Amino acid sequence: MKKAAFLLHSLVTHHPFINGNKRTAFEVVDAFLELNGYVLRAKTDEIYRVLSDLGAGNASETQVEDWIVTNLAKKKRRSRAES
Repeated sequence: MKKAAFLLHSLVTHHPFINGNKRTAFEVVDAFLELNGYVLRAKTDEIYRVLSDLGAGNASETQVEDWIVTNLAKKKRRSRAES
């Protein structure tokens, strides 16, 4: 989860885009986790709080990693019958 935390922290704190850095960072990390078989199980208001804390410089990469691990679940695999 270090890579996911690094992605989220870096995209929010380094402002690579003119607008939408926090939204884009979340979508990138959400897709990254899904591609690796995980899903983030956090409520919208909690996600907003974490992204705001990151944007304000009030959350470290380690804190973000801890938050991701706490809110992570293995993605359910679809059976062949469901495909």
